Amino acid sequence: NPTKLVKRPAPPSARDRVLRKGEFELLIRAARSPGDGLGMVAGAMLEPIIRLALETSMRQGELLAMQWSWIDQKNRVIKLPADDTKNGESRTVALSSEALKVLKSVPKNINGRVFGNWKDAQSFQKPWQRLLKRARVLHLEDSQQSGIKPDPLVLADIRFHDLRHHATTELFSKGLNPFEVA
Repeated sequence: NPTKLVKRPAPPSARDRVLRKGEFELLIRAARSPGDGLGMVAGAMLEPIIRLALETSMRQGELLAMQWSWIDQKNRVIKLPADDTKNGESRTVALSSEALKVLKSVPKNINGRVFGNWKDAQSFQKPWQRLLKRARVLHLEDSQQSGIKPDPLVLADIRFHDLRHHATTELFSKGLNPFEVA
């Protein structure tokens, strides 16, 4: 049997990266600090997308595709259509008071999308990388001012998807069961 010689590839190691103490604050401070060039335009929307990611546990693609018409503020939910979810199934995302507050702070865009600055994940990558770079600089400056050695693990190997990991971890820590979190 020739398939006996074929080995299955090892499954990729699962990521479980969540935000470390102080990383959220650094990300928000970096999002509020002025960027340069095109970064300034996209930068204004970085804080709301970070906050919404942490409040809703939504995926990056779902946030970037989100339309104002999907949001039901009265019932405090976002209704994600099947075409815009990873698994192809529609689902409803609950909105906390903080998530509603964030959405109210976002200016409406003519194209109907909440985060219309970015057309897809690829166009979001440069602003996200600039944000991380600014946040790391802030960490270095804070460390120098405090006279302490900067922590090399702060913001190391962080991806936008890790905000989703952090958000779901927070939901479990609040006592929700897997069904409620899902």
